[in-house]
Formats: sequence, structure tokens, C-alpha cells
Amino acid sequence: MIKATPKPLEEIINYVKDFNKILVAGCDGCVTVCEAGGMKEAKVLGSALRLYFTQAGKGPRQVPVVVTAEGGASEPVLVPAEWDAPGIFTQGAQGCGQGAVQNIGADGSRTLNTPSQSVSPGGFVSIYATGLGLAYWRLPDGEPAPVVEPLARRLTGLGLQFGPEGFERHPYLITYQGRAPGLVGVDQIDVRIPDAAPEGCGVPLRLLTGTQFSQPVRISIRRGGGQCQDAAAARFGDLVWKRTVTTGPEPSARMIRETFSAQFSEAPENQVQPVPPQAAEGRTLCTVFDPPQDGPRCAGTGPRGLSVGRLTLGGLAGGSLTVDPGLSFGEIAYAATLPTGSVRPGVLQVEAAGGPEVGAFRTAVTIPAPIEITTPLPPGTVIPADRPFRVLWTGGSPDAVVRVWLISEDRPGTGRGCEVLMPAAEGQATFGLLDLAVSDNSLRLPVIPRQTARVIVTVTPRPATTFPAPGLTREAAHNWTYEYRFTGLRIQ
Repeated sequence: MIKATPKPLEEIINYVKDFNKILVAGCDGCVTVCEAGGMKEAKVLGSALRLYFTQAGKGPRQVPVVVTAEGGASEPVLVPAEWDAPGIFTQGAQGCGQGAVQNIGADGSRTLNTPSQSVSPGGFVSIYATGLGLAYWRLPDGEPAPVVEPLARRLTGLGLQFGPEGFERHPYLITYQGRAPGLVGVDQIDVRIPDAAPEGCGVPLRLLTGTQFSQPVRISIRRGGGQCQDAAAARFGDLVWKRTVTTGPEPSARMIRETFSAQFSEAPENQVQPVPPQAAEGRTLCTVFDPPQDGPRCAGTGPRGLSVGRLTLGGLAGGSLTVDPGLSFGEIAYAATLPTGSVRPGVLQVEAAGGPEVGAFRTAVTIPAPIEITTPLPPGTVIPADRPFRVLWTGGSPDAVVRVWLISEDRPGTGRGCEVLMPAAEGQATFGLLDLAVSDNSLRLPVIPRQTARVIVTVTPRPATTFPAPGLTREAAHNWTYEYRFTGLRIQ
């Protein structure tokens, strides 16, 4: 039996603190199973090392940039230097719009990807970008990348997404990534378009370098190639009432926030984000929290926001409230902070005046009583890593589900978390112990012991209330959420 023991972060830092460049590699074999040195653990370690070197003054540095043109040179300006900052070139040189993408024919010929010259699913394209990070060797400034082997390939992996943000990711095959042969300062990615990629004239395409997303650009995809064709438009909506209770991180800190949000959207039918499958009840599912930084936003690469006119919210504490359409990332959306005590047992109503594309409607949702969490989790609570962790509650609607997250943070916003989903009527969720193959043969919680941890409990309906509205092609969802956040905890 092979056993792997993760080294303490302090010991690893002591090994590497005098180096300027470090490659963190993970294994896809046995240490992935025992969660000691797999790809997820390598990513967590990389984040921790970046944080250490940044605090030690060895992190992202600033470099002077000078712009030179026929009229002379600008004054130097200091800008942050990142390991990678991906961006895809566009045909209009505006940063948004149709991407600088070439279709690759079976005979090796190349044509510009345009609405009249689509690429077929299963076909190959070259994507031209910049900011993909280190290659196997550094080329002298101003020197074209080699056109024969050995080519200047990129050192680490790369991700691509075909479809709107949050859309299902399909398998793809990258045949080359690195400096574009014969060009200066240009990166090139050769990739096979997934067989199940959504078809359309402007399918969003993004790159992911591991730490950052590029901006989304448009690529034309149609089976068989030729003139692209968009799928029929789908119109849909989503309304959410939410009450969040946060305790900690200080002993006396407690905050209640109640909100309403709504969005009505239009997108090609084949580019509507599918509803994620419900996790299996009672099963512990773990993941790493280290979200990549979002790149710039581009209009026309995601669902288009629709106006339903002014909304009037009823059933609130203190009377009704009107909400006018606003903008969220350039798209129409609705958002309001509610008087405390509004999201409570009873009926809440929404009445829309109607807009140019979605007509007037009325809808209501019945919100049940919240659960009462009986497990004490005040700030400073220590959760033992060698015992099962159980969260108990009372109450809850028979058709509601409770999702409990146990998260250990290596820095704010990142770390490792595990979730358990249970029917509200069950009254408890348990995180069991696992054999992580550590040196003392003991069982542990499936999270890394940390001095900073939190527990998040959400209660949601199953299924959501739905309603029709004039102009929508799908019924809109009307949801509610109770959320409880316990911060300032420890796992040891």
C-alpha cells in the first residue's frame, strides 16, 4: 500500500524561498486518490506560494511601459506584471467582437473564421492571442518565434470554453499552444472544436490560463461549415428572494441582509445555461476554491438582458417597494435591498408593468418558515479534524433541501470546501471521516486543517415555483433562499 503525507506549508516554503521561478506539478495517480499531491492539491499549493512570495515582496512586480510611435515615445508608466494575462486578438482590433481565428482545412489550408466561413464541430482552428505566460524558453525581444522545431511551446496547460459564461464545458483537443511561429509577441492555440460545441454565428469563446480568463470573443460554428445560422431565441427569467444571516468573524458580529434580484434574458436556445444536476443527497462532494480572475466583459457574448418595466414588490415589511431596471455587467437586471423582516414565512408578490419585449405579469411565491440551526457555531469554534462533523437543525419545509458547506481557507476566497445535501426534513447533515492515507493511518475530515474556516448552510425549494409571462418562451423561475454563514471558525 502506498501512502503519501503532505508536507507542512512552512517546510515547503523553507525549501523554495530563495528561488524566483517555481513549477508546481501534481500527479494524476495514487496521490490524487489520497488527496496528498494531485492536481487540486498542486493548485492549492501554488496559490499559497503566490501569496507568500507576494507578501515577501517577490510577487507580481511593476514594470515600466513605454509606447513608441512615429511622433515619439511616451513617458514610462508603471503597470503590474502578472505571470499571465490572456487576451484574444479580434478581427476589428477593438478587443471585442469576432475573434482572430483561422479555420484549418483537412489539407492544411487556412481561412478566416467569419459568419460566412464557419468552422464545423470536429474541425480545427488556430486562435491568436497574447499573454499566455512562459514558453519553454524566452525569445529575445522583437525576435519572431521559430517556425521549425523546436517551437516555443507554452509551459503549462490551458483551458477553453465554448459558450456563455457558466455554460457546460465540452471536451476539446489542443494540438499546439505557444508562440505563433514567425510572429512577434503573438501566441497561438490550435484546437479541435468539440463535437458537441453549440452552433451559431457568435458562439462565445474564452481562454483560461489557470489564474485568469480572457475576454469572450465570438467564433462562428456550423456543422459542415459555410454560412452560420443561429438557433431560435429563448426568453426566460429568474427571480430570487434571499435572506442571509452572517455571524463572525468577531465574537459579537452578526449581520442580516435581505435582497431581491431578477433577470430576464434572451439567448439562442442552444446557448442557454442548463440547470445543473442536483447533487446526490447524503453524499459528500469536495472541490477547490481558487476561482480564476474574470477577464474583461464584451457585449453580445452572453444572454441579452430584457426589460419588464418597473417591478412592484408586495408583502414586504413596511409595505410595497418599486424596483426599476438597472445594469449588471452592461445587461438589464433588477436588484433591491429589502427591509429586514421581509423574507419571512408568508406570500411575497411581484408585479411587472411590462416592457417592449416582455409583457406585464403578476406572480407570487410562498416562503416557508426557516430552519433553526441547533449546532452551536460561534466565532472561535474549533472543529476537530479527526471526528465526524455534524450540523443539526429543526424545522424546514418538506419540499426544501439543505446544503451544508464546510470550507477551510488558505487565504480569503480560496481554499478547499466540501458539501453535503440533505432533505430539510432529515434535520442533520454529516461530514464523515475518510482514509487519506496519512502516516498515522488515522481517518480525517476531507478538508485541510486551517486556522480560518467557515460553514455555510443554504435552504432552497425543490422544485422552484414557475410562472408564464407574455413574451417569454420558457416559464420563469421564482425562488427563495435562506442562507446562514458562520465565520471565524477553525479546523484542527
